[in-house]
Amino acid sequence: MAIGDAALTCGPGGSASPFEETGALVQCPHHPEVWIRVGDQAKEKAAFELADIRLRDRPAEERQAGKDAMAICLNTAANRLCPLCLASPP
Repeated sequence: MAIGDAALTCGPGGSASPFEETGALVQCPHHPEVWIRVGDQAKEKAAFELADIRLRDRPAEERQAGKDAMAICLNTAANRLCPLCLASPP
């Protein structure tokens, strides 16, 4: 199963959904394509737990693909500040 397909199982926004729902990631208000990691490990853990619940009935490979997609999403998010806003403030 492709990671993208499994990510959709995490929620309507794909692999970012659990993070957005728990507040672990937020979108930049000026650059909605940029996800910002707020740095709250408890919220990040809660997002993975939420994904566990949503992926519980899926095959093991699909559950792993969903979690892999979430890890990629989290690790590619900006750290606390939007880099585009820093480059050219609104």
